[in-house]
Amino acid sequence: MGVLHASHRQVILPVGLAGIAGVLVAAYLRRRCERHAEAEAELGDQAEHEQCEQCENDLDWPLLDVLGLILKDLGLEAACRCRLICKGAQEAVGLKAMQLAAEDSDWIAAQLQDSGIAVSLAALAATGSTRSAASEVARAIAYSTFANSVLALWSPDNMGRPPLVAAACCSRQNGWGSSLLTALLRARAQPEASSQDGWNALMWSSQLGNYEDCQVLLKARACPNAVSADGTSPLLCAVRADRQPLAIVQLLLGCC
Repeated sequence: MGVLHASHRQVILPVGLAGIAGVLVAAYLRRRCERHAEAEAELGDQAEHEQCEQCENDLDWPLLDVLGLILKDLGLEAACRCRLICKGAQEAVGLKAMQLAAEDSDWIAAQLQDSGIAVSLAALAATGSTRSAASEVARAIAYSTFANSVLALWSPDNMGRPPLVAAACCSRQNGWGSSLLTALLRARAQPEASSQDGWNALMWSSQLGNYEDCQVLLKARACPNAVSADGTSPLLCAVRADRQPLAIVQLLLGCC
């Protein structure tokens, strides 16, 4: 944290959040305070009162004149983090500014390569990450919003599986377990989303014997009576599960 003292106000800056932004904001505030002091000396008490009000308003929104100018230099990841500083930063690094920056295809390509942000949530389910599932989903959604690629974000993978179905299929191997399902559902993934053969996430979780995944999906109101194109249902999948078949059958029957 950085602290800047003014004659009428103390300003605390979270400069550790984005180093370059912090330095520029500090310089901006210092210039504001210097101009305020000069106005006090030259124009007297009345001007002091008017200038103080104006300066306080400016200090409330210091990032508006800074972050917008260095958005591309900050990069997508740091820009998203800067939005957490204050409401003024959210305005400066808003959707319009980010979408304008995203029109630079070379910049977007470099951001994807450097940050490793997932373009497809279905592909993310299979690959996994060292970050938490909630963090990865949030980063992917933020990128898609700025780059106008929301449709690509929720598109099926190369096997035709929507993100939630892919997450249920890969729950064991991606290291996230049911946390990815939870993150996707909180991001408003549809519990009944299914692949072309009609298999949904609850069917796969029942088939694979993932009891916790079944709990998460049923809590999100996934239908235990859904039927796929080949006549498969979650209950039938649970009967032939390779783990905890009885527990999952009882769980499904309790929701029917």
